[in-house]
Amino acid sequence: MSLRAISIGSFLFQLGIVRRLRLHPTDLHAVYALSRAPAGLSAGDLGAHLGLTTGSTTALLDRLAGRRFVARTTDATDRRRVVVSLTEQARTTLAEEYADIDVRVVDAIGALSDAERDVVARFLQAVAEPR
Repeated sequence: MSLRAISIGSFLFQLGIVRRLRLHPTDLHAVYALSRAPAGLSAGDLGAHLGLTTGSTTALLDRLAGRRFVARTTDATDRRRVVVSLTEQARTTLAEEYADIDVRVVDAIGALSDAERDVVARFLQAVAEPR
């Protein structure tokens, strides 16, 4: 299987999640970014990460809040700053959506030796690094 086939398969997998959850692709990108930030992100930092304007970030957060995917809170040290984090509902929904692929990845990794895992990890890291 080629890397191109894996890339297309990943795209189609993500597209299926977007359709099932009735999200915009940028919404899923935002949810992924928030899933990697346990303490949440400021609305401005999230928008900058996604390359969105302030207005587009607000619209995205309104959509996700309406779906109960994110919660907005005021920063404890700076009341002007809004912190956005994933809700438990979002985390549960994502876990359900990714459960099958997670099992397949764990099974595939489990079939490799430590040395093989190191090679695969270095390869994936090299491919994933932005140029």
